Amino acid sequence: MSTSNRKYKDSVFVDRQRLYIRVQSLTSSFEQSSKHRNAGTPAIRGGYIV
Repeated sequence: MSTSNRKYKDSVFVDRQRLYIRVQSLTSSFEQSSKHRNAGTPAIRGGYIV
């Protein structure tokens, strides 16, 4: 039981890492554009509360 539980936790962790990397790349691309800097970045960062 503990093995499958750990496996599940690991997969969740990997998924979170992937999501975090994706959010980071999105955020950095938004920050390169001064137009979206104020509108886009807070929404993305605020949305990433897991």
